[in-house]
Amino acid sequence: MSPQNVFGAFAKKARTQKKLGLREAARAMEVPAAYLSRVENGIDNPSGKLIQKMSDAYGIAIDELTQRAPTGRVSADAHIHAMQSIPNLRALYRLGEGLGANRIEEFIRELLQESGVADEDIEKKLAELRSEFPRIRNNGRDGLFASEGRPRMLSKKRIAAMARQMLYRSGLTETTYIPPTPIEMIVENEPKLVYRIDDLECDESGNPIVLGLTGWSQTGDPQIVINSTLAESQRNTNESRFNYTLAHELFHAIEHLPRVSKLLIRPLARANFFVNFGRGSVAERAVRRWTRSEEPRRLTTNEDWREWQANTFASALLMPDWAVRATFKAAFDTPTIPVKPGSNAREFALEMAGRKPLERDVLALSLAEIFCVSRQAMAIRLLELNLIEEGTA
Repeated sequence: MSPQNVFGAFAKKARTQKKLGLREAARAMEVPAAYLSRVENGIDNPSGKLIQKMSDAYGIAIDELTQRAPTGRVSADAHIHAMQSIPNLRALYRLGEGLGANRIEEFIRELLQESGVADEDIEKKLAELRSEFPRIRNNGRDGLFASEGRPRMLSKKRIAAMARQMLYRSGLTETTYIPPTPIEMIVENEPKLVYRIDDLECDESGNPIVLGLTGWSQTGDPQIVINSTLAESQRNTNESRFNYTLAHELFHAIEHLPRVSKLLIRPLARANFFVNFGRGSVAERAVRRWTRSEEPRRLTTNEDWREWQANTFASALLMPDWAVRATFKAAFDTPTIPVKPGSNAREFALEMAGRKPLERDVLALSLAEIFCVSRQAMAIRLLELNLIEEGTA
């Protein structure tokens, strides 16, 4: 094990023994969560200032930390650039579902030329990428995952049971659970799962384009990487997106990733991994489309099913059915609320998800705030659990 990894493992163990989440510790030490994550994962060296802050936060003597600190300096630029290049490729594949691999390669060559990359470097890069191009089927729509097998057939009930078992393993039962779900601690308790926060792609305004990644770590273990923009933001919307993204990626890591071959493929620098995209204001437009749509989303490709499974798991993990039912009844003094015939049930569910039960109490929280999820996520959950009953009034 390298000196960086020795120090990182020691620092992570010290943090978890203090029962501190990654972001919680970073905020307490006033350092970026992405930086602390890179140190714990052996990518960056700790600074003297960070070691001093760790000493105070974890109650460990500075000498005990410094004797484990690596002496050399390691740059993570190569890894970061490799990771950031792949989401762009995936976006290209999704936008070019009707294109063949040759057309995709031609398009990438044109982009590199416009960026001023030398011709010989372009050919080297394309040669490197060819092995990562998906084996696109002429009659298929799977795109990126055309070369992969189908996900397991999992019912919503089965996925909910998987989420419940994970909560139970963390000691969160019907009698002990208090929202919100401590998703970071659950992820860090999962054996052989690497969890990192790092700088992923954002747009010119700093809004995250890629929310999270799931792939193989350098050690061959499943790895989740979350965009530092979500992790370090103090906005409630980003907090809820962080929680949902992490829960979503967790299911990819434990269920889908083990079914993707990692032989002869560089860790995370690959086409065959799962990406959770965010689109800033597009998310609000998606909410509006959801409230107005009468038809459920069609699931046709393997990727559609994988995303549905991950979303179903995230919902059950962050909003356990027993906890939502109990909180709903306590907040509104009724087990269910009917929707007037002819009214839009989805719009009403959104309203109830964001409504404070006691408007006169400025400290009261809405259901979405209590569980630290978005209004849309909570609204969908209320409808799934039939707490909002359509057409019964």
